[in-house]
Amino acid sequence: MVLQEVNPTQAQQLQKNLEDLYPTVFSMPASNPFGSMILSRLPMLRAERQIIPKTKTLYSHVELEVPSLKTPLHLYEIHAYPPINQTLVEERKQALEGLARIIEDNPSELKIVVGDLNLTPYNPLFKAFERKLSIRRISGLKVTWPMFLPSFLRIAIDHCFISGKIAYQHHAILRDDFNSDQAAQRADLLLIP
Repeated sequence: MVLQEVNPTQAQQLQKNLEDLYPTVFSMPASNPFGSMILSRLPMLRAERQIIPKTKTLYSHVELEVPSLKTPLHLYEIHAYPPINQTLVEERKQALEGLARIIEDNPSELKIVVGDLNLTPYNPLFKAFERKLSIRRISGLKVTWPMFLPSFLRIAIDHCFISGKIAYQHHAILRDDFNSDQAAQRADLLLIP
């Protein structure tokens, strides 16, 4: 489970309430909208939160041990800056290009990329990101923001991608019970041996 916009109080409560379901946690809460938390039933072999080179944008990379496979599953999480001025538009561009290079350098066929890209699938930068990584977007055109508007006025800025030997059974936008301006998503994935 990947959660974004997690503050320290929420992280503490979530970890306490979900520790029986998700015994492995990588928590990076923040008092700004860029905190995140990754909870897993699988053991984490490695977890890191780093700044994408030449940017100010953070990303997470977690390697998860899959008992039935000999290779770990790689999960990448990013929350790109919103394009509210030209400086942040350029920051987002550099961040996505940098993250694409990082992911591309990982030879694994088991990759999941999730996050708020603050970018719709119609943007050329989005298409370049998807194409460069040879990953499949499973979130489709499901709209996720802003939840306070009627659905026909919302846009898709939160995305989930999978690669290689990962298939998905189902992807859905969850009801807005989370007091957020963005919709939560659920993806049921299968690892192909």
